[in-house]
Amino acid sequence: RGEDSDVPATEAEIAVELKSRLEGIEPDDVTVEVTFTPDNSPGSTVSVQATYPYEPSVPFLPMDPFVISTETEMIIAR
Repeated sequence: RGEDSDVPATEAEIAVELKSRLEGIEPDDVTVEVTFTPDNSPGSTVSVQATYPYEPSVPFLPMDPFVISTETEMIIAR
């Protein structure tokens, strides 16, 4: 929902929505970055990137922690 909508989506609302859909990991451990290019108006692009520091726990097989990351983007329709 772009800025022309009756209820435009904010960066914080998008982050809360993403975190509400997580299963099996602690939402507070996920970092969400939302970027509007060039702004939050119809025709602009919204990009959402989520990162999560993962610490594997495999008995007898020591592994270093690493970051899992994903990103998606879409054009704001309204």
